[in-house]
Amino acid sequence: MSQPEQNLDRKFTYKDYLTWSEEEQWELINGIPYNMTPAPSTQHQKIVTALIAQFYNALKDSPCEVFGAPFDIRLPEDHFHPLSGWFALAL
Repeated sequence: MSQPEQNLDRKFTYKDYLTWSEEEQWELINGIPYNMTPAPSTQHQKIVTALIAQFYNALKDSPCEVFGAPFDIRLPEDHFHPLSGWFALAL
């Protein structure tokens, strides 16, 4: 798992995130940036592939969608509730 950037004197916003270079992959969680580079190991990718297949098979007859590649997701802070139906699993 990636480690958060250290010695931060402020929280970052989605607007900040949009200005960052695309040469590195970053996640922004609760205002804290996580550097997601370098790319995951082969073992990690094998595990992710197996999990994606399991999720796809379990959810294929439901309205849920399974994505196997990185994508940006922005959850609305003022509408988020644990039972709201939003679920993202970063592997």
